[in-house]
Amino acid sequence: MASRSRSLTPQLYQRFRQVCEQWPVDKTRCGRDLGAHIKENFGANMKNSKIDTNEAEKMLDSLVKISSNYYKEKYPRKRDTAFSTDVAKEAGAVLSTQYQNQVREKASIWHKLVGKK
Repeated sequence: MASRSRSLTPQLYQRFRQVCEQWPVDKTRCGRDLGAHIKENFGANMKNSKIDTNEAEKMLDSLVKISSNYYKEKYPRKRDTAFSTDVAKEAGAVLSTQYQNQVREKASIWHKLVGKK
């Protein structure tokens, strides 16, 4: 059976809006946070979009699973650590925009030797 491309049903669109509203936003990652990106771009891209209803339902299911930590609970870790043995919660500080800007400002040894930044 071929699926027809049409605009989202109001119920499906409302469910997308609800998922976007519950999505967590990390204020320390200005301009780089997935939750903020989804919230900002969702309305403009989805409301008037011609999208297959089945495809939209798959996207919605994926967003719900990601925002609710479905996979984190389904596949629990033995330890809550990152590669560098720092606790994963502390890794958030490394991903913050403030820290990223500090790292960019520091010149590497190679750039110091060559005279470039």
